[in-house]
Amino acid sequence: MTTVSEEQLLEAVKALRITLMTFDEDSANNPKELTTRLKDDHPMWKKGIDVEAVSKALQKIKDAEIPEYVAPTELYPLELLWKGRALLELNLETLDVVGIHHAQGGLGSKGSYILACRTSPDSAGESIPGLVVLKESNPSFPAEVFASNVLRRMSLAAPRFRPLSLKEFQTFTWKLRSVPVTIPGTCGALHRSRAQESGGVLMEFLEGKQLPECDPKGFTDEKSLRDLGRCMAVDIALNCLDRTPIVWENKGNPTNILVSDHGLNIIDNTYNRIGNKELAKKHIDKVRSCAEEAKSGKIGPHAETVRAFLSSSTDSRVNVSDEQLLKVMNALHEACEELAANHAEVFEAAAKETRQAFEKVKASSKLLLDECLNLDFCSECARAMKV
Repeated sequence: MTTVSEEQLLEAVKALRITLMTFDEDSANNPKELTTRLKDDHPMWKKGIDVEAVSKALQKIKDAEIPEYVAPTELYPLELLWKGRALLELNLETLDVVGIHHAQGGLGSKGSYILACRTSPDSAGESIPGLVVLKESNPSFPAEVFASNVLRRMSLAAPRFRPLSLKEFQTFTWKLRSVPVTIPGTCGALHRSRAQESGGVLMEFLEGKQLPECDPKGFTDEKSLRDLGRCMAVDIALNCLDRTPIVWENKGNPTNILVSDHGLNIIDNTYNRIGNKELAKKHIDKVRSCAEEAKSGKIGPHAETVRAFLSSSTDSRVNVSDEQLLKVMNALHEACEELAANHAEVFEAAAKETRQAFEKVKASSKLLLDECLNLDFCSECARAMKV
């Protein structure tokens, strides 16, 4: 029996990892799996092969694979982003990225990267950039993708996603290293080891002004009022409380509602499943109460909460009339009826689409998907909407 040196272990891990990468990328980056295989392959090495030592060796190998980041010297004109248009194609091979803007997120958020891509000239001969969004991965992504899929099945505009495998994310971001950015140094974090080991997703860019900055006339047209009501129905079924506080006690988040020329675009969606039975029952009772008010055709406390939210979010620029508010609540009622009748079809189809997208590129573990796509709670909420 012999003791393995750090150099020997490093070379052994490197060789084994290269072998595994060709057919099992997860095992190739799993210290426990590597440790087990190394012990089987090198029975004469008595000391030095443990998970901690293998983890350190694996980290050294990964760090060596990521060259030092050198920021691009050119800047991309920020004003060109405001002329950009949503790019529906999320194919990595065809994206010709010419500029990057890092949109800072809120507390605890890594923000997102708006990618300006080269497109063919329009009829006037002008090349307007196509815009897509790149985000670093986080555990809530399956829930966000699922919620967006549900919204689209309810005839609402929500972003489409393209999950990236770790290898795809690393290869794609490597190509972005020399792409001009809008503000010097803002994209450096994307190329550091922490981000490179997380992976990410491509997301459809949705146009529009956030509710606090919108044109009040554009928000109060028939389509926008209907979209708001339908969005609230989905939100209370999925317990997505970071938008309109119709059944919650928080202040809401108006920045997750984009007002466009074609109605509302809904962003930063999620499914917050409540596993605690007592807390789940409290929420479901609120769902039922809200659905009953919407069905009544009268303005009650839930409707007034919406009116106050719209006014406070826009410094009183959006003041909906009773007639407009009733249109919102009627759209909420219609959507509640649809979800109560068709929730199994809507939720299961959205969950299946989400699962297939992540499993295709092995971008999320089965355990994580199973937890995020557990439909017991949202299905119970939908059933409570039948009043």
